[in-house]
Amino acid sequence: NRGKADVWFGNLLGAIGAGDNRFTAAKEWGSYASPLINKIFNDAEHAARLTDAEKRRLAEWVDLNATYYGDYASNYAYNPNGRSPLSQADLEAIGDCTGGKSAWDNNWRENRTMPIYFDNPEKSPVLKGLTGTNYDSALSLITKGHKQLKADPDVDWAGVAAMPGNPDAVPDRQYARRATDQWRLDKVLMRNAIEAANRKAIAEGRKRYDNLLDPDPANYLPEWPDSAAQPYPGR
Repeated sequence: NRGKADVWFGNLLGAIGAGDNRFTAAKEWGSYASPLINKIFNDAEHAARLTDAEKRRLAEWVDLNATYYGDYASNYAYNPNGRSPLSQADLEAIGDCTGGKSAWDNNWRENRTMPIYFDNPEKSPVLKGLTGTNYDSALSLITKGHKQLKADPDVDWAGVAAMPGNPDAVPDRQYARRATDQWRLDKVLMRNAIEAANRKAIAEGRKRYDNLLDPDPANYLPEWPDSAAQPYPGR
């Protein structure tokens, strides 16, 4: 990625971030500039492992900015980055153990791997060099996130039978979408159905009215889910 990436994951995938105000020239971003894509297409050891269709799919994924989740719903929408099983206070406490925020924060401009492994807390890079109380406290907080994800998985845990890298850690249950997220998705589906019906009515020369003037109960959403009934207020 232009030889200087804002985001790196093991130096295999770069993505443009904020800060550079010049125009991006053709082929200097995306799959053309991706070390990962170059490896799976041209490296003798890796090129034969995937079909042409699988390689194209990966290239398209990179060109779409390497979307990880594919779903806006999140069971931790009000935690840092909208996905963290730990609160901001928990993450700041880890920072205190490591001597400052820069030692632990998942900063999108840092050229390094993720500092915290919720799948296997003891192997978290952020623990490197820590001893005594600092090590114990930081590990305890990361383990807290590990347990939280086991008890209440997020969208990327759907169908996962065990944590990657830690096969003994079996999730307590599968991912279940929050009521508020389900409400939003139901609204999108409902509005799409209404729009399709409106267009059909126009094509057939009929009149059709929305909501209050339309007696069809299918055009009404249920009340917003009661946040007090949710495990996490405001979700």
